[in-house]
Amino acid sequence: MKLLHASDLHLGRDLLTVNRDEAHRAVCDTIIEKAEAHRCGLVVLAGDIFDTVNPPHAAERMYYDLLRSLTADNDRAVVVTAGNHDSPAKLAAAASLLQDRGVFVFSDPSEMDRDFSNAPFEATFANGVLNISNSFGKCALIPMPFVNESRLRIALPSLDSEAAESAQFSKLFASLVKERSDAAPTDVPLVLVTHQYFWEARMDKTERDISIGGTYAINIAHLPDRLSYIAAGHFHRRQRLAKRENAYYSGSPLALDFSKPGAQANAHGFIVYDLESYETTFEDVSDPHPPLLWRFYSLEELEKELRNRRTATCYCRSSSKGRSSRRAAGHCRNCTKAL
Repeated sequence: MKLLHASDLHLGRDLLTVNRDEAHRAVCDTIIEKAEAHRCGLVVLAGDIFDTVNPPHAAERMYYDLLRSLTADNDRAVVVTAGNHDSPAKLAAAASLLQDRGVFVFSDPSEMDRDFSNAPFEATFANGVLNISNSFGKCALIPMPFVNESRLRIALPSLDSEAAESAQFSKLFASLVKERSDAAPTDVPLVLVTHQYFWEARMDKTERDISIGGTYAINIAHLPDRLSYIAAGHFHRRQRLAKRENAYYSGSPLALDFSKPGAQANAHGFIVYDLESYETTFEDVSDPHPPLLWRFYSLEELEKELRNRRTATCYCRSSSKGRSSRRAAGHCRNCTKAL
Protein backbone atom coordinates (compact mmCIF):
# COMPACT_ATOMS: atom_id res chain seq x y z
CA MET A 1 0.00 0.00 0.00
CA LYS A 2 1.13 3.55 -0.78
CA LEU A 3 0.36 6.48 1.48
CA LEU A 4 0.33 10.18 0.74
CA HIS A 5 1.65 12.22 3.66
CA ALA A 6 0.70 15.91 3.89
CA SER A 7 0.50 18.35 6.77
CA ASP A 8 0.37 22.00 7.74
CA LEU A 9 -2.09 23.09 5.07
CA HIS A 10 -2.99 26.09 7.24
CA LEU A 11 -6.19 26.65 5.28
CA GLY A 12 -7.52 30.14 5.78
CA ARG A 13 -4.13 31.76 6.28
CA ASP A 14 -3.62 35.00 4.40
CA LEU A 15 -0.28 36.58 3.61
CA LEU A 16 -0.43 40.01 5.22
CA THR A 17 -3.57 41.36 3.50
CA VAL A 18 -3.47 39.02 0.49
CA ASN A 19 -6.11 36.28 0.40
CA ARG A 20 -4.55 32.93 -0.59
CA ASP A 21 -7.70 30.84 -1.07
CA GLU A 22 -6.80 30.30 -4.73
CA ALA A 23 -3.39 28.91 -3.82
CA HIS A 24 -4.87 26.68 -1.12
CA ARG A 25 -7.44 25.30 -3.58
CA ALA A 26 -4.58 24.49 -5.97
CA VAL A 27 -2.82 22.60 -3.15
CA CYS A 28 -5.95 20.55 -2.44
CA ASP A 29 -6.39 19.79 -6.16
CA THR A 30 -2.76 18.64 -6.36
CA ILE A 31 -3.17 16.30 -3.37
CA ILE A 32 -6.21 14.74 -5.04
CA GLU A 33 -4.41 14.44 -8.38
CA LYS A 34 -1.29 12.82 -6.91
CA ALA A 35 -3.25 10.44 -4.69
CA GLU A 36 -4.93 9.17 -7.84
CA ALA A 37 -1.76 9.13 -9.95
CA HIS A 38 0.19 7.11 -7.36
CA ARG A 39 -2.81 4.92 -6.49
CA CYS A 40 -2.49 5.73 -2.81
CA GLY A 41 -4.78 3.66 -0.62
CA LEU A 42 -4.15 5.93 2.34
CA VAL A 43 -3.84 9.70 2.78
CA VAL A 44 -2.65 11.11 6.11
CA LEU A 45 -3.06 14.77 7.03
CA ALA A 46 -0.74 15.24 10.00
CA GLY A 47 -2.15 18.32 11.68
CA ASP A 48 -2.62 22.07 11.27
CA ILE A 49 -5.37 21.60 8.73
CA PHE A 50 -6.51 25.13 9.55
CA ASP A 51 -4.51 28.18 10.53
CA THR A 52 -6.72 29.14 13.48
CA VAL A 53 -9.15 27.44 15.84
CA ASN A 54 -11.98 29.42 14.21
CA PRO A 55 -11.24 29.24 10.45
CA PRO A 56 -13.24 31.16 7.86
CA HIS A 57 -16.08 29.46 6.04
CA ALA A 58 -14.12 29.19 2.78
CA ALA A 59 -11.34 27.27 4.53
CA GLU A 60 -13.77 24.78 6.08
CA ARG A 61 -15.45 24.24 2.73
CA MET A 62 -12.07 23.52 1.09
CA TYR A 63 -11.32 20.95 3.79
CA TYR A 64 -14.58 19.09 3.30
CA ASP A 65 -14.33 19.30 -0.50
CA LEU A 66 -10.83 17.77 -0.25
CA LEU A 67 -12.08 14.87 1.88
CA ARG A 68 -15.08 14.31 -0.38
CA SER A 69 -12.91 14.09 -3.49
CA LEU A 70 -10.30 11.84 -1.88
CA THR A 71 -12.97 9.34 -0.84
CA ALA A 72 -15.18 9.54 -3.93
CA ASP A 73 -14.81 5.78 -4.58
CA ASN A 74 -15.39 4.83 -0.92
CA ASP A 75 -12.18 2.79 -0.91
CA ARG A 76 -9.32 5.15 0.00
CA ALA A 77 -8.72 5.75 3.71
CA VAL A 78 -8.00 9.26 4.98
CA VAL A 79 -6.57 9.81 8.46
CA VAL A 80 -6.65 13.32 9.95
CA THR A 81 -4.92 14.31 13.20
CA ALA A 82 -5.31 17.65 14.97
CA GLY A 83 -2.37 20.04 15.14
CA ASN A 84 -1.61 22.81 17.60
CA HIS A 85 -3.38 25.37 15.39
CA ASP A 86 -6.53 23.26 15.05
CA SER A 87 -9.54 23.24 17.34
CA PRO A 88 -9.92 19.63 18.55
CA ALA A 89 -13.64 20.19 19.13
CA LYS A 90 -14.20 21.61 15.64
CA LEU A 91 -12.41 18.70 13.94
CA ALA A 92 -14.23 16.18 16.11
CA ALA A 93 -17.68 17.65 15.41
CA ALA A 94 -18.08 15.95 12.01
CA ALA A 95 -15.99 12.86 12.74
CA SER A 96 -18.91 10.45 13.03
CA LEU A 97 -20.30 11.56 9.66
CA LEU A 98 -16.95 11.47 7.89
CA GLN A 99 -16.16 7.91 8.92
CA ASP A 100 -19.05 6.78 6.70
CA ARG A 101 -16.77 7.75 3.79
CA GLY A 102 -13.59 6.26 5.22
CA VAL A 103 -12.28 9.45 6.83
CA PHE A 104 -10.96 8.91 10.35
CA VAL A 105 -10.47 12.07 12.41
CA PHE A 106 -8.48 12.07 15.66
CA SER A 107 -8.33 15.11 17.92
CA ASP A 108 -7.88 13.63 21.42
CA PRO A 109 -4.44 12.07 22.08
CA SER A 110 -5.84 10.05 24.99
CA GLU A 111 -8.56 8.35 22.89
CA MET A 112 -8.03 4.59 22.68
CA ASP A 113 -11.23 3.03 21.26
CA ARG A 114 -14.00 3.93 18.81
CA ASP A 115 -16.56 2.08 16.72
CA PHE A 116 -15.83 2.26 12.98
CA SER A 117 -18.29 -0.45 11.90
CA ASN A 118 -20.02 1.99 9.51
CA ALA A 119 -16.86 2.60 7.45
CA PRO A 120 -17.08 1.58 3.75
CA PHE A 121 -14.28 -0.98 4.24
CA GLU A 122 -12.90 -2.95 7.16
CA ALA A 123 -11.66 -0.61 9.90
CA THR A 124 -11.24 -1.01 13.65
CA PHE A 125 -9.82 1.25 16.34
CA ALA A 126 -8.87 -0.38 19.64
CA ASN A 127 -6.03 0.12 22.13
CA GLY A 128 -5.06 3.27 20.28
CA VAL A 129 -4.40 1.45 16.98
CA LEU A 130 -6.36 1.98 13.77
CA ASN A 131 -6.41 -1.10 11.53
CA ILE A 132 -7.63 -0.64 7.96
CA SER A 133 -8.08 -3.06 5.11
CA ASN A 134 -9.23 -1.90 1.69
CA SER A 135 -8.63 -2.96 -1.90
CA PHE A 136 -5.15 -1.37 -1.77
CA GLY A 137 -3.97 -3.52 1.13
CA LYS A 138 -3.72 -3.53 4.90
CA CYS A 139 -1.92 -1.39 7.44
CA ALA A 140 -2.11 -0.24 11.04
CA LEU A 141 -1.76 3.32 12.27
CA ILE A 142 -1.11 5.04 15.58
CA PRO A 143 -2.86 8.43 15.31
CA MET A 144 -1.34 10.90 17.79
CA PRO A 145 -2.80 14.41 17.58
CA PHE A 146 -0.78 17.29 18.99
CA VAL A 147 0.20 16.40 22.55
CA ASN A 148 0.81 18.72 25.46
CA GLU A 149 -0.18 18.66 29.10
CA SER A 150 -3.44 20.50 28.47
CA ARG A 151 -4.64 18.15 25.74
CA LEU A 152 -3.64 15.12 27.79
CA ARG A 153 -5.38 16.71 30.79
CA ILE A 154 -2.38 16.10 33.04
CA ALA A 155 0.20 18.21 34.86
CA LEU A 156 3.80 17.06 34.79
CA PRO A 157 5.94 17.90 37.81
CA SER A 158 8.27 20.86 37.49
CA LEU A 159 11.93 19.89 37.37
CA ASP A 160 15.17 21.74 37.98
CA SER A 161 16.01 22.45 34.34
CA GLU A 162 14.40 22.83 30.94
CA ALA A 163 16.48 19.90 29.67
CA ALA A 164 15.08 17.66 32.42
CA GLU A 165 11.51 18.72 31.62
CA SER A 166 12.12 18.09 27.92
CA ALA A 167 13.43 14.58 28.63
CA GLN A 168 10.47 13.92 30.90
CA PHE A 169 7.95 14.88 28.23
CA SER A 170 9.83 12.97 25.53
CA LYS A 171 9.70 9.79 27.60
CA LEU A 172 5.99 10.31 28.28
CA PHE A 173 5.25 10.67 24.57
CA ALA A 174 7.38 7.62 23.74
CA SER A 175 5.54 5.58 26.37
CA LEU A 176 2.19 6.49 24.79
CA VAL A 177 3.45 5.37 21.38
CA LYS A 178 5.01 2.16 22.72
CA GLU A 179 1.83 1.20 24.55
CA ARG A 180 -0.05 1.43 21.27
CA SER A 181 2.64 -0.22 19.15
CA ASP A 182 2.71 -3.21 21.52
CA ALA A 183 -1.00 -3.69 20.78
CA ALA A 184 -0.59 -3.43 17.00
CA PRO A 185 -0.54 -6.48 14.71
CA THR A 186 2.95 -7.56 13.68
CA ASP A 187 2.11 -8.80 10.19
CA VAL A 188 1.21 -5.41 8.64
CA PRO A 189 3.08 -2.07 8.33
CA LEU A 190 2.67 0.25 11.31
CA VAL A 191 2.50 4.03 10.72
CA LEU A 192 2.73 6.76 13.36
CA VAL A 193 0.84 9.93 12.41
CA THR A 194 1.76 12.79 14.71
CA HIS A 195 2.09 16.57 14.97
CA GLN A 196 5.02 17.28 17.23
CA TYR A 197 8.39 19.00 17.61
CA PHE A 198 11.24 16.52 17.28
CA TRP A 199 14.77 17.28 18.41
CA GLU A 200 17.23 18.35 15.73
CA ALA A 201 14.51 19.31 13.26
CA ARG A 202 15.24 22.42 11.18
CA MET A 203 12.58 25.03 11.76
CA ASP A 204 11.88 28.28 9.97
CA LYS A 205 10.48 31.59 11.10
CA THR A 206 6.91 30.82 9.95
CA GLU A 207 6.15 28.41 12.81
CA ARG A 208 4.58 30.14 15.78
CA ASP A 209 2.84 29.48 19.09
CA ILE A 210 4.77 26.31 19.85
CA SER A 211 7.04 25.28 22.69
CA ILE A 212 10.37 25.61 20.93
CA GLY A 213 12.14 26.10 24.26
CA GLY A 214 12.41 22.34 24.72
CA THR A 215 9.57 21.30 27.02
CA TYR A 216 7.61 19.62 24.24
CA ALA A 217 10.53 18.39 22.14
CA ILE A 218 10.58 14.65 21.38
CA ASN A 219 13.70 12.55 21.09
CA ILE A 220 12.98 10.29 18.13
CA ALA A 221 15.45 7.74 19.47
CA HIS A 222 12.91 6.96 22.21
CA LEU A 223 10.32 5.75 19.68
CA PRO A 224 9.95 2.03 18.90
CA ASP A 225 11.92 0.58 15.99
CA ARG A 226 8.73 -1.31 15.12
CA LEU A 227 7.36 1.73 13.26
CA SER A 228 7.36 1.33 9.47
CA TYR A 229 6.90 5.05 8.81
CA ILE A 230 6.56 8.23 10.88
CA ALA A 231 4.34 10.86 9.24
CA ALA A 232 5.09 14.05 11.14
CA GLY A 233 3.64 17.51 10.95
CA HIS A 234 4.46 20.78 12.74
CA PHE A 235 7.55 22.17 11.01
CA HIS A 236 7.05 23.87 7.66
CA ARG A 237 10.27 22.78 5.98
CA ARG A 238 10.14 19.33 4.37
CA GLN A 239 12.84 17.13 5.87
CA ARG A 240 13.79 13.69 7.09
CA LEU A 241 13.90 13.30 10.83
CA ALA A 242 17.38 12.70 12.19
CA LYS A 243 18.48 9.10 12.77
CA ARG A 244 15.49 7.56 10.95
CA GLU A 245 15.31 6.53 7.30
CA ASN A 246 11.53 6.25 7.37
CA ALA A 247 10.49 9.39 9.26
CA TYR A 248 9.63 12.72 7.64
CA TYR A 249 8.11 16.11 8.11
CA SER A 250 6.17 16.61 4.90
CA GLY A 251 6.39 20.39 5.37
CA SER A 252 3.77 22.95 4.43
CA PRO A 253 2.63 22.70 0.78
CA LEU A 254 2.89 26.48 0.43
CA ALA A 255 5.50 28.96 1.57
CA LEU A 256 3.95 30.77 4.52
CA ASP A 257 6.19 33.82 4.57
CA PHE A 258 8.44 35.87 2.32
CA SER A 259 11.72 34.35 1.20
CA LYS A 260 14.48 35.20 -1.26
CA PRO A 261 14.01 33.92 -4.83
CA GLY A 262 15.12 30.31 -5.05
CA ALA A 263 15.14 29.74 -1.29
CA GLN A 264 11.92 27.71 -1.35
CA ALA A 265 12.97 25.32 -4.12
CA ASN A 266 12.18 21.71 -3.19
CA ALA A 267 11.12 22.83 0.29
CA HIS A 268 7.35 22.63 0.00
CA GLY A 269 4.99 19.87 -1.00
CA PHE A 270 4.15 16.44 0.34
CA ILE A 271 5.45 12.87 0.33
CA VAL A 272 4.32 9.56 -1.19
CA TYR A 273 5.69 6.51 0.62
CA ASP A 274 5.38 2.87 -0.43
CA LEU A 275 4.94 0.71 2.67
CA GLU A 276 6.05 -2.40 0.79
CA SER A 277 9.05 -1.23 -1.28
CA TYR A 278 10.00 1.63 1.12
CA GLU A 279 10.30 3.95 -1.87
CA THR A 280 9.93 7.65 -1.04
CA THR A 281 8.68 10.16 -3.62
CA PHE A 282 8.80 13.90 -2.97
CA GLU A 283 6.02 15.80 -4.68
CA ASP A 284 6.61 19.53 -4.99
CA VAL A 285 3.79 22.03 -5.10
CA SER A 286 4.14 24.80 -7.64
CA ASP A 287 2.94 28.11 -6.25
CA PRO A 288 2.03 30.38 -9.19
CA HIS A 289 2.55 33.47 -7.01
CA PRO A 290 5.16 32.60 -4.36
CA PRO A 291 5.84 35.24 -1.70
CA LEU A 292 9.28 36.47 -2.67
CA LEU A 293 11.48 39.12 -1.11
CA TRP A 294 13.19 41.36 -3.67
CA ARG A 295 15.58 44.22 -3.02
CA PHE A 296 15.72 47.25 -5.31
CA TYR A 297 17.84 50.36 -5.05
CA SER A 298 15.70 52.70 -7.11
CA LEU A 299 12.09 53.20 -8.07
CA GLU A 300 13.12 52.65 -11.70
CA GLU A 301 14.31 49.12 -10.89
CA LEU A 302 11.10 48.42 -9.00
CA GLU A 303 8.90 49.73 -11.82
CA LYS A 304 10.74 47.56 -14.36
CA GLU A 305 10.25 44.42 -12.27
CA LEU A 306 6.58 45.17 -11.64
CA ARG A 307 5.90 45.55 -15.35
CA ASN A 308 7.12 41.94 -15.75
CA ARG A 309 4.97 40.69 -12.87
CA ARG A 310 1.56 42.08 -13.68
CA THR A 311 -0.36 39.70 -11.41
CA ALA A 312 1.80 40.29 -8.34
CA THR A 313 0.74 42.05 -5.18
CA CYS A 314 3.52 44.21 -3.80
CA TYR A 315 4.47 45.25 -0.29
CA CYS A 316 6.91 48.13 -0.31
CA ARG A 317 9.37 48.98 2.41
CA SER A 318 11.12 52.32 2.15
CA SER A 319 14.14 53.31 4.25
CA SER A 320 15.07 56.82 5.29
CA LYS A 321 17.71 57.98 7.80
CA GLY A 322 17.96 54.54 9.37
CA ARG A 323 14.22 54.24 9.91
CA SER A 324 11.92 52.10 7.80
CA SER A 325 8.19 52.04 7.29
CA ARG A 326 5.99 49.49 5.56
CA ARG A 327 2.74 50.03 3.75
CA ALA A 328 0.77 47.76 1.44
CA ALA A 329 0.29 48.89 -2.13
CA GLY A 330 -2.28 47.72 -4.63
CA HIS A 331 -1.73 45.31 -7.48
CA CYS A 332 1.37 46.04 -9.46
CA ARG A 333 -0.28 47.94 -12.29
CA ASN A 334 -1.29 50.51 -9.64
CA CYS A 335 1.69 50.07 -7.35
CA THR A 336 3.86 52.87 -8.68
CA LYS A 337 1.00 55.32 -8.21
CA ALA A 338 0.85 54.42 -4.54
CA LEU A 339 4.56 54.72 -3.83
